[in-house]
Amino acid sequence: MRAVVEAQMMALALHSRWMGVDIRTIHATGGASANRAILQVMADVFAADVYQFEVGNSACLGAALRAFHADALLNGRSIEWEEVVRGIAEPIAASRVRPDRSTHATYEGLIRKYAACEAEALSERKHETI
Repeated sequence: MRAVVEAQMMALALHSRWMGVDIRTIHATGGASANRAILQVMADVFAADVYQFEVGNSACLGAALRAFHADALLNGRSIEWEEVVRGIAEPIAASRVRPDRSTHATYEGLIRKYAACEAEALSERKHETI
């Protein structure tokens, strides 16, 4: 199971690089966010602090907050996103999971290998006939 989690985190790290964002903090939500071992892998792969949220059903909450924000803007009420989420979508400060820098260095090497394997698998798929 750990290898599955590691592969998923490395895939997320690899496929999010196009955004060119220096990720320093991750706010984890959903069922897996209750598992500290998964959060530790996430922290180590991304070299970022990971925090849990107290709120469940975060996709629904996010949609409701976006709808509220859009309605306010549509009705001429200028409101910043930070104001919309303040007090509702705050991470639990005590839930902080810090990355292990030496483990991150190992994952950096593995991400390069993962990317090469993925590229090879995708190039082989092009040559398959249906």
